[in-house]
Amino acid sequence: ADLLFLPLERATQKGQKTLFIPGKLYDYLKLRKPILALCEASDCKDLVVASGLGFCFEPDQAEEIAKGLFPVIKQPQLLSALKPNEAVIAACSFSERTKSLASVFNNLLNDSNA
Repeated sequence: ADLLFLPLERATQKGQKTLFIPGKLYDYLKLRKPILALCEASDCKDLVVASGLGFCFEPDQAEEIAKGLFPVIKQPQLLSALKPNEAVIAACSFSERTKSLASVFNNLLNDSNA
């Protein structure tokens, strides 16, 4: 695929930022391919943008989505102009996320033994 599709859930309350980050995002980042995310403000959107791989649009803004994608459809080489942020992608790898979680548990165990 030239562009990976990532539709996201909407916030349950207006003005509240969705915290959910789907596991699929981590798979997409590992592939280092452009991501089309249909999302509102969220932690997931923040990661997509920070990765340098994202096209993010509000899900109900069909005209904005079309305007944003039309140049890419006409000139697919625009996708290769995206510059992945390797530091963000590396920090989102499964091994780094696992290390981070293990660190939390180690800290909890050390604090409970003190």
